[in-house]
Amino acid sequence: MITYAISGLEIDVLLQSLSEKYSTALKRIWHSPAQVNAVFVRDELVLRTLSEQAVVVVVEHDVAANTCKVQCLALAGGAGLLRISWGAQDAAESTFRKLIEGLALQHGWQYEFIPTEYRLKGAKCPSCGAIYQYPPDKVLENGTVRCQNCDRPFYPGQQEGI
Repeated sequence: MITYAISGLEIDVLLQSLSEKYSTALKRIWHSPAQVNAVFVRDELVLRTLSEQAVVVVVEHDVAANTCKVQCLALAGGAGLLRISWGAQDAAESTFRKLIEGLALQHGWQYEFIPTEYRLKGAKCPSCGAIYQYPPDKVLENGTVRCQNCDRPFYPGQQEGI
């Protein structure tokens, strides 16, 4: 899972960009005087795994503070026909990061990447299958960890906790 905190944004610009990129399966936006919430779901065929993948984006915008939390989670599609990830979920989350950071730089928004804590769960390496626990200080700036067995990077939030 990828999470960003954004401030000083134009919420309509963010929602329009997310709608264009992530609403192939579902788009719901709720407006109230205090908050704007949105959910976008993109369903796509991932050729590298020959499987379908859903990418879910959730937006929580505080109108008064003009701050926003945006989360992206790539679901399913990681195993495919051959039961090999080949980085499909990592690529989906990387694409999301580039979109958010690009919008922030283009429009002068302040943003912060918020690492997800994996302290209480074990994470299974998609490359070698090793399962380890990763405290917050082992999560790298881009949200990945390095496998303690094979030393390959992966996003620990993409598989179920062990």
